Amino acid sequence: MSGVVAGFTVIFVVIAVGYLLGRLGTLGSQGQFVLGRLVFFVATPALLFTTLASSDLSVIFSPTLAVASATALPSAPCTSSSQRSGSTGRCPS
Repeated sequence: MSGVVAGFTVIFVVIAVGYLLGRLGTLGSQGQFVLGRLVFFVATPALLFTTLASSDLSVIFSPTLAVASATALPSAPCTSSSQRSGSTGRCPS
């Protein structure tokens, strides 16, 4: 139970610090853009890495991963090509 409280406390503190920095204008006009890129390119991959590094590999490489991969991979080329061409999301034939 204390682990859950500690986790939520950390999240609350990070949100509160971000809110205060935004309200005070400490980061300037490009602060939101820079922090968004930092989270996307640095913090999220770091979180993924630390989570996977401390996980049991038999849980990660389970039959569920094979099913999820088998259903997601065939649609990946359609998604990436439609984003580049600006189409309606249909896979080009």
